[in-house]
Amino acid sequence: KTGIFTPPDLIHFQITTDIHRVYTKLMESHITQGKYKGLSGIRNGVITYELYYTERTIEALTEFLLQYQLPNDVLDELTVAGSEKPKPLTVSLSEEVSEKPEVLEETNLPILDEIAYSLKTNKKRAVFENTIIIFVLHLLRDLVPFVEKFNDLGCLYEDMFFLTKTYAYPEREIVERQLRDKGSKIKIPKGTKQSDFFETAKCLLSEAIDQSKKTGKRVLIIEDGGYFVPFFHNEFSVESSRCYGAVEQTTKGFRRDLAIEEHCFPIISIANSQLKLYLEAPEVAETLQENIVYVCKKMDKQIHKCKVLILGYGNIGEKLAEALGHKGMMVYIYDSDPMKRMKAECARRNYSDKVLEKKANLDAYEIIVGTSGETSLVREDLWSLRHGVILASGSSERIEFDLEALDDLARDTKREGFFTLYHIKKEDKIVKLLCDGEPINFPLSGGISKPIIDVVYAEMLWAAAMIRDESLNSGIMTVPPKMEEEIYRLYKKYYAF
Repeated sequence: KTGIFTPPDLIHFQITTDIHRVYTKLMESHITQGKYKGLSGIRNGVITYELYYTERTIEALTEFLLQYQLPNDVLDELTVAGSEKPKPLTVSLSEEVSEKPEVLEETNLPILDEIAYSLKTNKKRAVFENTIIIFVLHLLRDLVPFVEKFNDLGCLYEDMFFLTKTYAYPEREIVERQLRDKGSKIKIPKGTKQSDFFETAKCLLSEAIDQSKKTGKRVLIIEDGGYFVPFFHNEFSVESSRCYGAVEQTTKGFRRDLAIEEHCFPIISIANSQLKLYLEAPEVAETLQENIVYVCKKMDKQIHKCKVLILGYGNIGEKLAEALGHKGMMVYIYDSDPMKRMKAECARRNYSDKVLEKKANLDAYEIIVGTSGETSLVREDLWSLRHGVILASGSSERIEFDLEALDDLARDTKREGFFTLYHIKKEDKIVKLLCDGEPINFPLSGGISKPIIDVVYAEMLWAAAMIRDESLNSGIMTVPPKMEEEIYRLYKKYYAF
């Protein structure tokens, strides 16, 4: 909550009416956990809310509102900016509401706004004019204002192509509809397998290249995962001159781009940004920790001394190990890179004597979290899992576990709450896959907070403008320090307390 407080004599009634309004919005969304942004506050919007909520939040709001109802005469006199007089509470947790919000509430990203304004004024022209842009980013509500900045800087919506992942984003349908209504082209994989995603990506790239040939415009890539850069250098290498370059957000994508022997265009890696390291990684890890603890409590699983194995000791894995350790869990670490194992051992935190030299004895762990950005559990690992183990992905992809192998080994599967339950053949053993193998921070929390995504989007926009407007050499490069310094200055201006 930011801004000034309401006078004390109005707090009780105003908070109650706001709670009723928030409750109604959550019930309309059909979502039992996630992040709800853009709540209109009181006192003409001086107070802004960003609510992280779970199924327990809904239960608590229900209990509160059933116990306390505002008198009608008070409601008639009380004015709450941005909200209507609360209606009588008639919605139960089991009742479904068919009506959904038609548009997203406006998301304010002040750092992104300032960078976009600076680009527009300093360049004195439309930076992304005559540019076709391919986006591979998460379909969260923050994506809409990000895309709008590229349009403001000259890229037509009909020249924007989106490859979407199949995750259960909280407001996926609304974001998709808004982008389509603007004229953008959206490709959705037919299935959840990696092969489905790659097939759809090739189809999209082929269409973008055809549009480039017809219009004379060149392609700019902004992606999460390293898909289109390798395609341009392999299957579509004869068309690589049609690409200005690419901005890559993730470590996994950076590794894929790094594997290319000779680069045909410039690639700026946001994954190596110091701002992402110092700001984003701790928050993502904290969100993962909160989700894991929440699921354990829902299952009546004892948190203290619960054995958790983290596969992958990168930026996220390191912070997650620390966060879970602080909750009293017994945290074990494995990474295929011996240098990262050494780093974990030298950290000398509460898991310093629990770094595994090899991935073995997997039946000892109640929860296994993949944070490697690659397939961290392969077919031969699956047989040795313990009965009732929880598998959770903390990566940016649905690839941490060999799901095709898990399907093959399962006698049957069924959905139960947050989990997909796999009944392993020839064994009376159940493997519990959380959120169907998707990164759990998206369906359970709706992504990361506004201050962090504001920083990341600002870096990506600025990097894209550098590639489009400056004569950069081919190859992979990091974000310039001066760019990070300026964005951090804006971060402190808008978000530091």
